[in-house]
Amino acid sequence: MRIKQDILDSINNPRSRTRIAMALHQGEQNIAIACRANAVNGVLTKYAALEVISEETGKSIDELLDRDTVDAHVAVANEA
Repeated sequence: MRIKQDILDSINNPRSRTRIAMALHQGEQNIAIACRANAVNGVLTKYAALEVISEETGKSIDELLDRDTVDAHVAVANEA
């Protein structure tokens, strides 16, 4: 799972990054790096981060995640 790009654009600011960092007990710059990387199953997809992102954007957790990435990983897992 990854965070949708439009969501990343809206949370990639010092206030939002700091709130996410506090929820994950990390530094704000680590969250800035995570926003740039947007790694599959990365830091931003942890539940604590998703809760804060949901509050910041006013969207449900399901609306934050990129479905194409989720579906691709399910397909790969099913092939194994």
